[in-house]
Amino acid sequence: MVKAFVRATHEKARFDDANQDLMAGTIGVGRLMAVFHPSCC
Repeated sequence: MVKAFVRATHEKARFDDANQDLMAGTIGVGRLMAVFHPSCC
């Protein structure tokens, strides 16, 4: 149980990094969709 609390900051940083990567990819795909299919967005 103690190990979980010690690693909480590290795990939060890992999650934040993965979340930023996912968000950047999602925004990129959304922009491409808007360019190639403007009527759907």
